[in-house]
Amino acid sequence: VTVMGIYSIKKVAQTKAKGRDKGAGVGIRSAYLRVVGIEVDTEGAGRGASGSVSPQEEEELRALASSASIYDSLARSLAPSIYGSDDLKKAIACLLFGGSRK
Repeated sequence: VTVMGIYSIKKVAQTKAKGRDKGAGVGIRSAYLRVVGIEVDTEGAGRGASGSVSPQEEEELRALASSASIYDSLARSLAPSIYGSDDLKKAIACLLFGGSRK
């Protein structure tokens, strides 16, 4: 599945604080993905396995997949020298992994 979209931010509603000016507060923004297209690939690269996986590697992959923090772990592994941008790193991690139909 290929998802095409626009990574955007939106302003999150603020709570009114006493004694503060109306325009003096710092706006808080939240990221979201505006999907403009979805495409399901039935052929092409990634449709089949090109190599074999040893039983030991399969066991390690299953243990990794059952980990509750795998998503955060993958995001932290991408460009560890760059601080922040966690949402972008998670998006890139999703792009790096694909699946195939059985």
